[in-house]
Amino acid sequence: MFKQLFMGMQSAAIVHAQALEHCTTNDRIRLLFNDLLKSEVEIIDNVIKYGKVKGWLEESPRYSPIK
Repeated sequence: MFKQLFMGMQSAAIVHAQALEHCTTNDRIRLLFNDLLKSEVEIIDNVIKYGKVKGWLEESPRYSPIK
């Protein structure tokens, strides 16, 4: 359940970033999407921290060069 919510939040942030990119002519809408995106990134950051504490996020594989 956590992973589905987390992926949905990431997808919504991508959509809002694309909307921000396309709103170059209307300043009010661009500022609205900018504020929305900033608040979403802060929330996603907090969710990442919570997921790490609970152990719900998988660690990415570490890079080790072949010797």
